Amino acid sequence: MKKLCFKFFLCCFLSQATLSNILGQDHLTIADGHFRISGEVNLVLINASLINNASLEATAGTVIFKGDAASPLVQIGGSSESQFHNLVIERPNNVNLGNNVSISGLLDLRTGLLVLEDFNADLGTTGTMQSTAQTYVETSGTGTIMREVPSGSSFEYILGRGSRTPISIQNDGATDVFSVRVTDEVLTEGSSGSPFGSEVVDRTWIITEATDGGSDLTLTAQWNASDELPAFDRTNAYIAQYLGDWDLAPPSAATGTDPYQLSRSGITSLSEFTVTSSAALPVELLSFTAEPSGGQVLLRWQTTNEINNDYFVVERSQDALEFREIDRLDGAGTYEGLSNYQTVDETPFSGMNYYRLRQVDFDGSYAFSEIRAVRFDILAKEIAVFPNPTSGRVSIQLEQADPELTVELIDPQGRVVAAEQFGASNLQSFDTSGLTKGVYLLRVSGTTGVERVVRLLVQ
Repeated sequence: MKKLCFKFFLCCFLSQATLSNILGQDHLTIADGHFRISGEVNLVLINASLINNASLEATAGTVIFKGDAASPLVQIGGSSESQFHNLVIERPNNVNLGNNVSISGLLDLRTGLLVLEDFNADLGTTGTMQSTAQTYVETSGTGTIMREVPSGSSFEYILGRGSRTPISIQNDGATDVFSVRVTDEVLTEGSSGSPFGSEVVDRTWIITEATDGGSDLTLTAQWNASDELPAFDRTNAYIAQYLGDWDLAPPSAATGTDPYQLSRSGITSLSEFTVTSSAALPVELLSFTAEPSGGQVLLRWQTTNEINNDYFVVERSQDALEFREIDRLDGAGTYEGLSNYQTVDETPFSGMNYYRLRQVDFDGSYAFSEIRAVRFDILAKEIAVFPNPTSGRVSIQLEQADPELTVELIDPQGRVVAAEQFGASNLQSFDTSGLTKGVYLLRVSGTTGVERVVRLLVQ
């Protein structure tokens, strides 16, 4: 059969595609009308996207995406949702969604992934899934797999984020529609906070239901050895659920041999789930700040519900990639209340400084905080400011005159509270009257782009 090597526009109502195979290349674009597949036919798209700007409805038949590794991005997109009966992915470079899709028959992932991005794949009440040991639906954004699971039945959501990590739902409660996606990290506050660095499977399954209440579920999560973070013990593991904090089930040994799996029953509400082997997940970090303070950087953080917290390591970096320890503070061990910590970086880098915390338990397991950034400029020796301290005007003297000078006063929170520009001179004055008493940074920059900073005490 001749291949279509041009865009295919359907501007009429098609009651049935009667050919056994339709071969398309480039893009198959439905521009107007209603394209319906109601017979047992195959629509085969070779290295081609499907763009639906009108109506695509398949009550039977199969749409097959084929291709090779060298083919470009292929998408199921357009302004309208596409309705498939059977959908087959048989190309190594995957198929990405550009709009929601529904599948009433089989979603067959043979040699590639279906990448959801921020769109949903709705399997309705009858849709099924089939895959190989390497294929799955990639939940790369906020998109989910949706499926009704009747009371007394189960369904396996074959999904992953960087690796194949399916989860099955056994529903012994009321019939409901469940939406599932998975992320590639575990955060202290479920969907926010800092990532854990040990003792967990580095995946979070996020599950919601269409109708709240009436649930009685058993979840079975599956993962690979490569998904486990350091110190994870699969012989004594839990499925944990985030309910304001991470709620743990009784421990048990995982089954299987790479991949492994673990179950938890009696689930009556839905949120974020992960797998851990820690008796309690690490410290809950409420806040972490880094602020300039004089010629230093003040680092402060607050925690709650510390469990087996040995110490904190304060780390600094110039590129946000390679961090080095600059300080270490003892933790509170096990303590249910609020704890406040602070330290000072007395010698920040000139330019950008990046800070993070590494919280370490007594058993050596650890978790990282989010990264905080502070821009800091090296103190200048070629500038004199007097009087210092001051309560009014200050004089600024440079070793060499600059044709265009900008002077800024920066408060302890890093905000520019006053600024002034001057012409060519090596001696200028700057008014500080009316400012709140305290330590400020006086930043002077010229046409050379070099910034010079001194500490100024306003009384």
